Amino acid sequence: TLLTNRIFVSLVVPGEGVLLNIANGGEGHVVFNGYRRKSDGSPGPAETGLLLRSRGDIIIAVNGRRIVDEHFRPSYSFQEVLQILSHAISPPSLKVHLTLVSACK
Repeated sequence: TLLTNRIFVSLVVPGEGVLLNIANGGEGHVVFNGYRRKSDGSPGPAETGLLLRSRGDIIIAVNGRRIVDEHFRPSYSFQEVLQILSHAISPPSLKVHLTLVSACK
């Protein structure tokens, strides 16, 4: 079940951001959709550490703020979640904490 597949990730926020691609997944969920590279082509800290592994993993909280309800239905639009993430990684933040549930069953 979704409750047993939680993934807790703390990401360092380098000058270029968290270097993650997120997407609007099925049913309005916000999902991990791969890594972005630094401007010099090198991997960022999250990719180097393989902190997120499965495309489609659903982000359910940002810095402890739930973005889905108790039934895992989205509580915010995709654009609202982008704003929450943007605020979470703005200076002086050095880390952002994400809680996800695995797309794999």
